[in-house]
Amino acid sequence: MFKNARLSSGSLAMAIMSMAMLAAMFLMTQYLQFVQGYSPLDTVIRLVPMAIGFMFGAPMSAMLVGRI
Repeated sequence: MFKNARLSSGSLAMAIMSMAMLAAMFLMTQYLQFVQGYSPLDTVIRLVPMAIGFMFGAPMSAMLVGRI
């Protein structure tokens, strides 16, 4: 199945992007709590727009890929 170059490269790109988004969310929580001094609740409130952006951006990416 992974002999197909398009499938392999697409799967690899999706895996890298997922790991990058997870790392960004993790590091942002650490930064906001330990460097900026926010409480866990304040940190979550500040990260909600980023999570909402991921939630709406993921389905829209499929439409963009179809057009490009």
